[in-house]
Amino acid sequence: SGWPALYLAERSGCDLVLSDIPYLGLGAALGRAKNDGIADRCLAAAADGGRLPFRDAAFDAVSHADVLCCLPGKFETLAETRRIVRAGGRTVFSVIFIPAGLTGATYERAATAAPPFAESDEAYPAMVERAGWKITEQIDLTGQYLDSARITVAAEEEHGEALRQVHGEADFAARLERRKLLVAIIEEGLASRELFAAEAAPAV
Repeated sequence: SGWPALYLAERSGCDLVLSDIPYLGLGAALGRAKNDGIADRCLAAAADGGRLPFRDAAFDAVSHADVLCCLPGKFETLAETRRIVRAGGRTVFSVIFIPAGLTGATYERAATAAPPFAESDEAYPAMVERAGWKITEQIDLTGQYLDSARITVAAEEEHGEALRQVHGEADFAARLERRKLLVAIIEEGLASRELFAAEAAPAV
């Protein structure tokens, strides 16, 4: 729905192209851009992150928030974002992940609460650099991720009656249980969140 791109565009004055698969989210983002007074420099394209419909080196920068943990084609998306950014251009992205090598009940708990493709066969720093990016900063956001998960649980419990009316008792209970499980696995070190900043390395 436009986060964090609309915020970045409003703060920096840059032109902006939003890309995602669901039309609903892109429509909401364009509506927000209009309300924010930046619609004249904001475009949208419905596209898969691993097959972006843009020419090589078309952009100065690219950003995505917790996208790689929600799709299987992680390297393909990193490589495509590198392709469309000029040499020396930049990327900033956040990603949620579970540790490699989890098995049995421990893996099932982590996989149940984390995003659908949070596991990765390759460590992110190696994957990012293999895709043509040079990492300039890597920041651990797990503490903030845990704070956010706890706040979400508290808010859903506080507004439980209204949420039950919207979602139904069974769905509300399942949602709340999953959110509580997320808090638990972050506390146990079974889910982390990091922010990467990188520059586009020269093409070889």
